[in-house]
Amino acid sequence: MTSLLEKLVAIIAPHTCFVCGNEDNVLCEECLKTEHIALAPTCLLCGAASEGWRVCSRCRPVSSLNHIWAAGVYDGLLERIIHAYKFERVRSACEPLVTIMQSSLPQRQWVVVPVPTAPPRIRQRGYDQAALLAKALAVHQNNVFSPALLRVQYDRQVGKNRMQRQEQSEHMFSTALGRDVQGAHILLVDDVCTTGATFSAAARVLLASGAASVDAVAAAWQPPQA
Repeated sequence: MTSLLEKLVAIIAPHTCFVCGNEDNVLCEECLKTEHIALAPTCLLCGAASEGWRVCSRCRPVSSLNHIWAAGVYDGLLERIIHAYKFERVRSACEPLVTIMQSSLPQRQWVVVPVPTAPPRIRQRGYDQAALLAKALAVHQNNVFSPALLRVQYDRQVGKNRMQRQEQSEHMFSTALGRDVQGAHILLVDDVCTTGATFSAAARVLLASGAASVDAVAAAWQPPQA
């Protein structure tokens, strides 16, 4: 829930739209309708075109995910919005991000689970950016929101290459004690997907704990660097 202080700041010094400059949010409702951010259906593990956002046949042996959706490429306007959301404490940027994410996401029955954010990051920005996205998506999709299903052992991934991310992700997650995932269809949510290693590692843990299937969605896809 938005704090009283954040509400007061939004009234006194509202954010301006990155496109038109009007006072509203980092992407106002009118520009949200006209700006084209959508990404063509892609296997986000390798970058190949993929019908329906399915993980392609070449990548399936190394991933337990069925689909990974993304609103767009982590570049330009979308990168500015996410940067403001994650690093400039613009919590209200969650709203346009969720609207954009829904443009590629089908309507299905999922248990919606955020990829856990490291506690130091939550304390630093004052909120869990992945959890806010996941909760809003769950509300819009009329799905169950389960923020405490996964636990994470924190080791920062920023600045690491593809191989380092994959190796680090192998033992990153566990399911929370007392949380039953048996037979559940899970939708993992995060702000940015780069190599897909984090999503894949979380999916393996959830499937090993009894989940029926695991899909994932991110606000943006950042094509990985070698």
